[in-house]
Amino acid sequence: MGGLPYALVAASLTCALTLTLTVALEYADDPVIHQVTDECGDNIAHRRYFSGNELLGTEKKFRMLMEKYGKAYGSRKEYVRRLGIFARNMVKAAEHQVPDPTAVHGVTPFSDLSQEAFERSYTGFRGGPGFGYRNVAEDSSAAAAENVEVSGDKLPESFDWREKGAVTDVKMQVSTQYNC
Repeated sequence: MGGLPYALVAASLTCALTLTLTVALEYADDPVIHQVTDECGDNIAHRRYFSGNELLGTEKKFRMLMEKYGKAYGSRKEYVRRLGIFARNMVKAAEHQVPDPTAVHGVTPFSDLSQEAFERSYTGFRGGPGFGYRNVAEDSSAAAAENVEVSGDKLPESFDWREKGAVTDVKMQVSTQYNC
């Protein structure tokens, strides 16, 4: 059997699990994930989950994210794609909540970004050729590098990696059209 049917089944199960978990943890319009324990006598999440007349919790939180952070997507396809990323991120947040019930996890301006898109847009290191990078395996002087002695006498008083271009600018100023 081909890989596509398995991928569709896996995607369907992931969506079902995501929706179940996020709806079960839904509290009114509060985007924070709360720890639900047996000690909680009045289990609001349980009642809301079984009431049946609420917009699915995940999409409701996603719409709150869009409104709060002024996000808009160019097409229905992009909306659905970002909703899927958001749902996966909410599952991760719920999983991170379990070991530490005192921690607070929830919706952030980055909740609709994949891990890769977040790293690409908000983190970074500028290195590579011209920055002092070299492939030691390909360097003919690699054997000599093992015997290099470094003296602290020639080190500068201070050193700022930003001036050398090794650190990217603060990324919060990028456009709201995130790439992912």
